Amino acid sequence: MSPVAENISSEFEFSSLTAALLTALKFLLISIVFSSFLVPTAIVLFVFSTPLLRRRTSFILNVCAIGFGLTQGSIAAYVTIREMILRPPNPALISVITALYIVGPICVQTILFLRVLAVYPPHELSLRFRFVMYGPAIALKTARVANACYLLYTIQSSTRGPKTILSEAATVWSSPFAKLDFFLQLLDDVYVHPLGEPP
Repeated sequence: MSPVAENISSEFEFSSLTAALLTALKFLLISIVFSSFLVPTAIVLFVFSTPLLRRRTSFILNVCAIGFGLTQGSIAAYVTIREMILRPPNPALISVITALYIVGPICVQTILFLRVLAVYPPHELSLRFRFVMYGPAIALKTARVANACYLLYTIQSSTRGPKTILSEAATVWSSPFAKLDFFLQLLDDVYVHPLGEPP
């Protein structure tokens, strides 16, 4: 190979490596910053709550949701750092973080539905009103779970070559089921959130 060709090849490899590192660094910063928001949230949650409130199911579930988010951010940061130093993590760990990003919002947003149950207890409602109140929310949650399961199946079955966090993210964003999940999440939030407010 001529010196000119070698120089072009080395420049291309350097630019490719730089672009990959910058993309990974952006992903790392997003993971760390978004997860760090949960730390002051947890502090506020404990400081402004009473001992009686801390025994309630909603408080415990909110603490679990914060712990879930911190765990998710920590795993994402660990996987990204491993890839940045060219020591790829276990592919199973990448599958786990992908599943957490897809299934996690469904689990966390179920807390909103439990608030609806607390504001409108089922035993105080007629059968018809229960169907009108809970039916759409349950249908949306069921659709989201089914869509998330199929999305995870398509991601795992369509993986080609070495699995990295960036290739996995590209596969997710290119899937129409990921866009459907965002649409169902929007409908779910718009419907359930106003119902969770006390009348």
